[in-house]
Amino acid sequence: MIHAVIFDMDGVMIESEPIQSLAFEKIIRRYGKNPVFDENGIIQTIGMGAKDNWKILKEKHDIDEDVEVLYGLRNEVYPDLLKNALVPKDGLLSLLGMLKARKLPLAVASSSQQSHIELVLKGLGISEYFSAMVSGHTVARGKPHPDVFLKAAEMLKAPPMDCVVVEDAQVGVEAGKSAGMKVIAVPNRFTARHDFSKADITMASLKDITWDILVSL
Repeated sequence: MIHAVIFDMDGVMIESEPIQSLAFEKIIRRYGKNPVFDENGIIQTIGMGAKDNWKILKEKHDIDEDVEVLYGLRNEVYPDLLKNALVPKDGLLSLLGMLKARKLPLAVASSSQQSHIELVLKGLGISEYFSAMVSGHTVARGKPHPDVFLKAAEMLKAPPMDCVVVEDAQVGVEAGKSAGMKVIAVPNRFTARHDFSKADITMASLKDITWDILVSL
């Protein structure tokens, strides 16, 4: 039986990957380096937190700087970029409305920092739907480890086995399954080639998630 639904944010609620990439790009260029883009035209590893991304990116771009400094610089430019990209993904609002009508407790469990989660929920006007918000920066280990989802379940007072996670990235799916939860994968254009074989079901869009699908998991 479903007791709660836990949403990832970036790539699930909003298409923030290009904005995140631009923020990384701006800082990399400050150090006189040319950003290295992947086949989708973005810089970062999707689903991974900013600090973990910087550990990879500083080596890839030969930047001799502390990760905490790079993280701080990115956080100076990202919020303003994010504010201009707050458009809900197709089907998000109707799905939230359906879940609210069913009186299911909802949480956000994101690799983004807490202030960015709050900015997005407030900007989209959906804060009232969520009983808990968990940032990957507040747990010991980020995705693909299960910590952020287990913390969300704890805050919702829901058994992990009765929680459904909505994710768009492979590392998020792996984190949800490691937490012992059911996982719905909703790939986007940046994660379409990820391995979603561990997901319980893969949907083309949030608007395709129905109550019947949720209870069948």
